[in-house]
Amino acid sequence: IVAYIEKHQYVAAFFVPLTLIIATLLIYNALKNRFSLTPIALDSEENPAASTSEPEANPVELEPAIEAFQSEDIDTALTLAMPFTTSTDKQLFADANRLCALSYSAKSQWAESFVYWLSLFEHAEPTAHNALNLASTSVMCGEIERGKAWFMKLEQLIEEGEDYPYYQALVNFISALQQSKHDAEALPYLEILRTTYTQLHITDSTFLHIRNVPFFSTFVENSWHTVLSVLGQNDAVDWFTSMKDHIDEDGKLFVDSFIARQIE
Repeated sequence: IVAYIEKHQYVAAFFVPLTLIIATLLIYNALKNRFSLTPIALDSEENPAASTSEPEANPVELEPAIEAFQSEDIDTALTLAMPFTTSTDKQLFADANRLCALSYSAKSQWAESFVYWLSLFEHAEPTAHNALNLASTSVMCGEIERGKAWFMKLEQLIEEGEDYPYYQALVNFISALQQSKHDAEALPYLEILRTTYTQLHITDSTFLHIRNVPFFSTFVENSWHTVLSVLGQNDAVDWFTSMKDHIDEDGKLFVDSFIARQIE
């Protein structure tokens, strides 16, 4: 997963089994956005600011906790970071809460992780990235409606002008819903992706990658079992084949061959 993300191929990471992608994206994205690592951003041609921004230095008070976290000593990281989660220093407060949220995510303690993401969002960094973390952790601890509300907040922040890769967020949220066995709730978000392909018409991987849209074949393969579980085989087949009137020949051929393999 990390190899794909390092190359900004967020959508290619959709190939990876969904049992792994949520925790990896949550932890990796947050680390890359902070703690003196290169921030995740679009390529510099699409986001000129990406090449000029410099990450801030880590607060010295948190260096032992960060070192423990990066050494996978999660309990020690929590012990060392937690005293600073109420700091009056804004950056120290933000990084301590972020580190606690990451640490609880690494332990799959999603409810506890949510508490620290919420503190970070409400008191320091009301960003789309943190709204995504709140949406995904909500879903992972069974709070589906709360997760949907936070994803709507992310969409609002993007609509208001925040530069954040929407399809990366959408795939992350879908993956959380799938991983937590909420297929029916995932279907409307998969339909957003389906509509995207029919509006773009072109399913060429390079064309889609430039737009941060998941590869078409990846979308079909990783959506099938979710759609099937919700709609049943006949309606699931219709769900995919309905795209054929709106996509290019390569896309049509892929849908036909994929469906044929599933129902043979």
